[in-house]
This record gives sequence, C-alpha cells and structure tokens, in this order.
Amino acid sequence: MKRVVCLLFSFASLFGGFLSDTRQYIVVHSASWSSSDALLERYELSGGSWHRVGKVLKVKIGRNGMGWGIGLHGSDVHGSDPRKKEGDGKSPAGIFEIPFAFGQNKIRTKIPFKVMNEHHICVDDSRSKHYNRIVDSRRVEKDYGSFEKMRLRSGLYRYGLFVSHNSPRIPKEGSCIFMHIRRSDGKGTAGCTAMTRKELIKIIKWLDPAKKPLLVQATDDRIGSLLPFTPKK
Repeated sequence: MKRVVCLLFSFASLFGGFLSDTRQYIVVHSASWSSSDALLERYELSGGSWHRVGKVLKVKIGRNGMGWGIGLHGSDVHGSDPRKKEGDGKSPAGIFEIPFAFGQNKIRTKIPFKVMNEHHICVDDSRSKHYNRIVDSRRVEKDYGSFEKMRLRSGLYRYGLFVSHNSPRIPKEGSCIFMHIRRSDGKGTAGCTAMTRKELIKIIKWLDPAKKPLLVQATDDRIGSLLPFTPKK
C-alpha cells in the first residue's frame, strides 16, 4: 500500500507540473515484464479530450522484455519490478522525451531530424565521457571501447527516434535507446522499440515538438498509472 500511495503522489505531482503541457503520447505496453511483444498506441489531446490516433500496432521490444529505466517518472516506482541495466536486453519502462528523429535520408518532419553518416556512432561504453550520446567519431576523442554504428547495412536505423532514457548518463544504467525498424526475423531488440518502416515514418511525421510528445512504456498493469488518461481497451 505504501508503494501505491508513493506512485500516486509521484504521478499526480508530475501531471500537475510540466507534463501537463504534453498533448501527444506514444504508449507502448506489454503483457508481462519478460515479453518481447508489445502493442503501440498513439494519443493526442484535441477539444479537451484524449483521442487515439491511427490503429494499434504490434511492435517488438527488448528480447528480455522491460525494466524500469531512468526518465521523467522519477525513481520511486521500482519496488520489486525489474530495472533496466546496460546490456540486459530490456527496453526501459517509464516516461521519456523524444528530442529528435534520425535517418540516412532527410524527410520532412516537424520534429528535429538528424542525418546519420558512416561516421556517426552511439557510445555504449559507460567509461566514456560520450556515454549514451550520438557523436561523429571523426570529431571526438576516442575514449570508448564499444559503440553502435548509426548507419547499419541491415537498414534497421534507416529511420529512427532517439529516446531520452538515462539523460544524466549514469554509468551502466542503459544507453542508446531508439525506436527503429524491426528485424525481418521477428526477434526482440537489444532494448529498443521496433516496428515496420512504414509505421515508423508515419509516427515520425506525426510528432510535433509544440505538443511536447512523450513515450510511455510499461506492462499492462502499470501503464495506466503513467498516463493522465485511461488507454482504450
């Protein structure tokens, strides 16, 4: 009961503050903490009410499911639930900003778009000062031992969205979380949220920074406590 009260207080405080400006939500929810299958829904505030936009999508998340990450939801929500760590194959649960889209070729968007070339990498080495950042490897000191290339031959990053998980860049708490194109074999991700290219582009073009969009991810039994509305069944 104590944990439930803490949760309600935390989210009531958030929704009474800066999160009250949000008018677009991407909502991703799964049946259990261990599932790599999830559903994605979009919601937008219009005429004083929340409306679902488009159809419900089947997406892939971390191959080992989800765990609470570091985002706008605070740190008092974990309890006995799993937590996200570097390299654990889990997608982060919680509330996260989406600062920009990226890809190999520019498309017309409202959200900022960054074109990636063969030199762009995302550093996942916790020891590096560039940890959890996308950088141009030609222009930074190489103090990292591991990284992800942002221009993959597989095409998974042909288009994507950067998720602001672990913005403080706390070592070993997880890095380089994106929304990107799903694998052709249907397997789960290393911690990202994946869908078809067509679905992803539609979402990228829908996002509007003026509406302060947020990504919210959690299990079916937790997702409602993270939102200012009740998702449709």
